[in-house]
Amino acid sequence: MFQAIENGIRTFRAKFAEDPGAAWLQWGRDASDVRQGLSYLEHAAKLDNEEAHFELGLYFEGGGYGESLKGQAMDYYRRAAVLGHAEATFRMGEMLCAGIGITVDPEAGRTAYRRAAEMGWKTAAEWLAGAFEKGEGMEPDVEMAAFWHRRAEKLESREPSHSALLQLASESSRRDQKPARLG
Repeated sequence: MFQAIENGIRTFRAKFAEDPGAAWLQWGRDASDVRQGLSYLEHAAKLDNEEAHFELGLYFEGGGYGESLKGQAMDYYRRAAVLGHAEATFRMGEMLCAGIGITVDPEAGRTAYRRAAEMGWKTAAEWLAGAFEKGEGMEPDVEMAAFWHRRAEKLESREPSHSALLQLASESSRRDQKPARLG
């Protein structure tokens, strides 16, 4: 019952928030329960919050839930990419190239890498430079390799993101485990 009341209050508050999607995103990231966090992130995703789509993608990709949910991660990454999220676009490229949760599609993966690099994701630009240099899945092209190397040098390095909900799930799991008995 408390959960229903809390959800009602948050729904009311979100209606008056400057950016309701951002409010649901923050509540999802700050949740004390994984199911509650997922629910809040889904609210934000329904409002086309690109970070919520990305966060849900991180959760389903990294949670060890099997290939079917990795496909769900791809769906969230794809939506975040359409909304302009560079890291989601890069992760989508990784999944396409490796066939994680979906059929391998290196050409689509390279396209996603290029798009992420064009959006300013340094790791994608570095990947493209190396791929053109070595001819990974394409003819080697020294000029294109040099272009992407120069582009990568101008971009800011950022650490890859991690799912707040996966961290919460991990912490909850550790708290819930009983210490092993000796003897």
